[in-house]
Order: sequence, then C-alpha cells, then structure tokens
Amino acid sequence: MNRVAVVVLWLIALALCGCSKALTESSAVGVVQKYVDAQNDGTIFTFAGALTNQLGVEMPQRWDVPGVQRVLKEGYLQEKTAAITYPNFSGEFSGNNNTPWPWADTLRVQTSTDRPPRVSGMFKHCAFDSVAAGPYNSCDWANVNGIAQKIGAGQSQLSLNVIAHDGFLTLEQTKAANPPSLTPEPQQNSPFQIALLRGNPDTITIDFGRGPIPLQGHTAGPDIQQQVYMYTWTDKLPKDTVTGSNLILGHLIVESCDHLLLTSETAATASCKTHVKLTSAAAVIFGNRPTDQSMQVSFGKQPDGTWIGTQLSYNPPQYMINQ
Repeated sequence: MNRVAVVVLWLIALALCGCSKALTESSAVGVVQKYVDAQNDGTIFTFAGALTNQLGVEMPQRWDVPGVQRVLKEGYLQEKTAAITYPNFSGEFSGNNNTPWPWADTLRVQTSTDRPPRVSGMFKHCAFDSVAAGPYNSCDWANVNGIAQKIGAGQSQLSLNVIAHDGFLTLEQTKAANPPSLTPEPQQNSPFQIALLRGNPDTITIDFGRGPIPLQGHTAGPDIQQQVYMYTWTDKLPKDTVTGSNLILGHLIVESCDHLLLTSETAATASCKTHVKLTSAAAVIFGNRPTDQSMQVSFGKQPDGTWIGTQLSYNPPQYMINQ
C-alpha cells in the first residue's frame, strides 16, 4: 500500500470516528445545542403577565379571551363569581358652616350601572360674607367624576375639575363675576373623596383637601348589586409550569445553523434556527402557535482545537393572551 493510500484511509477513519475538530454549519448544530443545554438545562420561559397578573383580581366582566378560555377548558384555571355591592350616590346633598369661615356646599351626582358604576355630577362651593348678609358672589363650580368603590373598600376616589372659580378650589385667584362657563381658563383637576352613610337623612362626606365635610340629602335609589368574576389556578396545573409571571415553555431545540463566519482563527459566528419542544401544560397555555425563532451564536476555539459556544442572542416566543 503506497503512502497516498495510507493518508486517505487515515482521513476516512478520522471522519468516521467523529474526531474531526473543524467547525462547519452541520457540526455547529451540536455545538450550539450543547451550549444551550448548559444554560438552565435548555429550559425556555416567556413572560405571561397578561394572564398571571390578573389572577385573583375581581373583574366586572367574564374574562372572555382565547388564552383564558382555553386554559379553563383544560381545567388549569377555575372561574369563581361573587356578589358585591356599590353605594348609590345619586341625589342632591348640601351642607353649610357658619363659623369661623362661613361656607355652603351643594353636591348633585348620578351613579351609573356601568361595571363598575361610574359617579358623575356637579359640586358647588360658596363662601359667605357674613351670617347676616348671606352668600355673595364668590362660588366655585366643579365637575366630579370617577369610579365608585365597592362597599367596604373605603372612600370612592373621584376627580374634581373646576369649571369656574375665584380661589377656593384652586390656587388661582381669578374672580368669577359671571355664571360658570363650560370652557373656563384655567382648569385644574384634583382629588375628590366621597363616602355615603345611609340614614334619615342620608349623609355624604366629601373631602377635597380641606378635611371631611358632611352633606345631607336623600339618595335616589338602593345600593347597586353586581356580580364579579375571579380566576385562580387549580391543582390540575403541573408544578413548575408557572413561576411568578413567567410561563415555562419547555426545551429549546436547535434545528440548523447557517451563515457560518470565521471572524478569526479562534472565533466564529452563525445564525441558527430553533423551536421549543413545549411541555403539555405549556402547549395549552401558550396555544397552538409556532415557536420558531432565530438565534445568533458566537463560537470560540479551544487550545485542543475543539469549538464551543461562547455567547448567544435569543428572544423567546411571546405569549399572546388574545390568541
């Protein structure tokens, strides 16, 4: 056997035993997979806060989106309902104080049956020159609006929007000599707290930054009853499927690599196609959608001539609650 034949046979044997250390697009797949598996066992997760951040929250409407309905059907989520009550602020309420700085307040509001109920109306705050002289033209008018808090949750936090003023509700000192305008200048929004205590008469306590002020009147109807929905995980959900707001998808699989570029004798880069082998639970929560992603990888050559992965750039598939 001549020397050329010996060299050829040696090269064939080297290839068959897998001892070749050359980095190719084909061999890069195994190198990248080994590197991926060394990072948290190749486990991939994605942010699923659109689902997890709403669990345990009272919702006025049924959570009718594909990502939730799919998980409900599988039995990983349970839907609960509860009856809650909102105060009905609708009516006209007034109050006054004669000393030491006389004033008179009037509140007219309506409470809608929206889910949750919305409160809107008008507030008027007037100062008095003296008890004998009665009120003078020094009144502030303001729109009030906001969402009612359920009974037991504390005061309802509304917004106070001054539409005519002369210095009692705003920091401005502009005299309002004429009836209130619907397009005043300037305007100011500030907090306006409101709470209802039923009795005979009913009392609404307001606070717009000057301490609690009780106003008396009569509400136009009973409290508002509504049903809310809550969602929680069940024991059927496999452990380690969700951690905090992260959904554990499964194992990252490297399919192929291309665009291999040797940037130096000991460094290279490539682009690799990947997909995630979803766990059964993740497949339900994530949905029947592709997980294909491209990944950019850097390689380094070791002193013994072998190539290893040194860095990767990868964005996991995004969770879509509406899909």
